[in-house]
Amino acid sequence: MKWFYSFALMVFIPFSTSVQASGFSGAVSPPRYELSANPGQVVRQVLTVYNMSNKDEQYDIRSSDWSLRGDNLSFSEALTSNSCRPWVKLERRKITVRKADKRKFRFEVHVPPNTPAQECRFALLVEGKEPAPNKVGALSMPVNGRLAVIVYLAIGGAEPQLQVSSVRLAGGKAMLQVHNKGNAHGRLQGELAGVDGSGKVLDFSVSSMPVMPGETRMLQLTPHLNTKRYNAALRSPVSIKGDLYWSKGAFAIDKKL
Repeated sequence: MKWFYSFALMVFIPFSTSVQASGFSGAVSPPRYELSANPGQVVRQVLTVYNMSNKDEQYDIRSSDWSLRGDNLSFSEALTSNSCRPWVKLERRKITVRKADKRKFRFEVHVPPNTPAQECRFALLVEGKEPAPNKVGALSMPVNGRLAVIVYLAIGGAEPQLQVSSVRLAGGKAMLQVHNKGNAHGRLQGELAGVDGSGKVLDFSVSSMPVMPGETRMLQLTPHLNTKRYNAALRSPVSIKGDLYWSKGAFAIDKKL
């Protein structure tokens, strides 16, 4: 399809699905893609861009490489090592969305034949076309709003292999150490039941941050008391029990910290 092409932009923004600021009021759906493909396959997807302002808006849509170090997400205009962005084809560089309306945006990933099992990762960046003044103190500066949609594409059966290395109490927080031996990212989900040293009955939800291939990551187990986040430091001993789930199974947790 001749109207597809690829391009990139360097920019630093947080994970987000909507932005409302001077000169930009938009949202995108879905917030991320988790896809799979075989070598030689063409994957076609559609992103929906919403304009929540009271006037027509033009948006730039670009691809970018990205990296996640700790909690810091960064984007790169330059092709990074082993980038799969040359496989990415976008419908066009700019779209106009009518006021209070939405528009579909198509993109494709052309996986080369004989590609070894791996995970292709890139971002789609949606940026407001016209910067608008944003006053900070006595200064007036042009501001562009941006959104990032992260795309994961597991090729040739690439998958995570998660291992729970340890569960510990550190600085009054319950932390879970997870290692990924696989060749695709993985995530944990679920809740654990617990009681801290003061006798408070708590529910612990696990962080949904991705664990990248080859990475060891500390994930926080966030406590809740009566459905509300419990912000006080946990008192030892803390007992936690239950199952945490991932795409290939579950981990049974039964620990006293």
